[in-house]
Amino acid sequence: MRNQAMIWVLCAALVLGSGGAGFGIGRTTGIRKGRAEAVTEANAQAAAEAAGKASTVTEESAAQAASADMGNTQAAAAEASTEASAEEAASDGELVDAADKYNEEHKDDAAAEASTEEEEELDIGDHGSGGEEVQADPAFVKNPTFKEASLPDGVASTLYGKDHDDTKMQIVVMGDSQFGNFKGENGLAYLIAQRCKANVYNLAIGGTAAAVEPNSGTADETWDSTSGIGMAKAVAGVISPDFFESRPYTYEVFKSCDFAKTDLFILEYGVNDYFQKSPLYDPDFGSNLKTTQGAIDVAINTLHNAYPDAKILVITPGYTQFFQEGTGTYLGDVNTLNNGYGTLQKYIEFVSHGAEPHTDCARILNMYVDLDVNGYNAKDTLMDGIHYTDEGRQRYARVLSRRILQLMGYSIPADVSDTDTIDWASQEPDRAAAWAQ
Repeated sequence: MRNQAMIWVLCAALVLGSGGAGFGIGRTTGIRKGRAEAVTEANAQAAAEAAGKASTVTEESAAQAASADMGNTQAAAAEASTEASAEEAASDGELVDAADKYNEEHKDDAAAEASTEEEEELDIGDHGSGGEEVQADPAFVKNPTFKEASLPDGVASTLYGKDHDDTKMQIVVMGDSQFGNFKGENGLAYLIAQRCKANVYNLAIGGTAAAVEPNSGTADETWDSTSGIGMAKAVAGVISPDFFESRPYTYEVFKSCDFAKTDLFILEYGVNDYFQKSPLYDPDFGSNLKTTQGAIDVAINTLHNAYPDAKILVITPGYTQFFQEGTGTYLGDVNTLNNGYGTLQKYIEFVSHGAEPHTDCARILNMYVDLDVNGYNAKDTLMDGIHYTDEGRQRYARVLSRRILQLMGYSIPADVSDTDTIDWASQEPDRAAAWAQ
């Protein structure tokens, strides 16, 4: 407790000195620290007294307590009286601030390598939670975007749909940048096409949410939202696709696809619902298209009504880390950073809730649970806390392709993680049995 108290004082000073970082304290805030032994008994006691003042209710009271303590001789001692003593304590391993080390290592797009010893110092829990829940406006959270991969002239859906004689299925993907901003041979759509011997039509658009944007309308006649529900309506023929005509790749893929031949629709959303602060659900109107749950629910209904023979797979976000825009400071992760409606973990729950009533036509793939990406391996699997590295996309493709083949009626043994290692294509699939489970 003495060590934690000392860290609380340092954290309070960091937050107050950040100069408008946009990082608000909500409920009890903080990031768990690694090993931090107290330098002296007196300093530890001073930190405990300061933390008793600084760890309570609101940003204002936290600021006042921290300000008062800064003028207190004991609090000054608790922060380490001189730079020399702080350096000495750190070199002796007596004062190791794991959070600050983590921030420093990840400030340049989370690209720096972290040692095994440093990772162990982070108290990141089963899925790398990184600490207790904190609150911040997503406007201050770095949301990296990538330029769409360049493609050869004339390539649209044929990049993934090779029309080989052994093609087993047609898949249509609606989602965000996990699919939309990686269109080359290392992209998820291409990897899934190869692993599942599938024609994959990639309609994903980077930056889009399942829910309609807060400032967009929902009337079919004037529709302009590139959200997941908008794409589902266009695919189902409810609205014209002209609202995304400015996205030439997606528009050409759309026009080249016969959606009536689709075996599986994929809906992959949630992270941008979190970033645009979509409400999770509407207790008075479950079909509210500006809520995450409502948009997923209506999108499934819309697709199923138009193509009743097709199946639908809803994919949730996986483990995610968030960094401050401009500074690269680590703010929290899927479990801890609250946007005012909830953490990204809450959005994962409500994406799932939107699909749960549709057991006749839809299933859920929870990538937070099934992908095995977490705080321990994030530096290898996440390039910026959100988007997957080449290794991360290969892992994602293995998990997703296994689930797709099972849903399409192929028998995949429980102990097989990589479907490329078995001859599933020679089987006679039993889709009815797969969906009866």
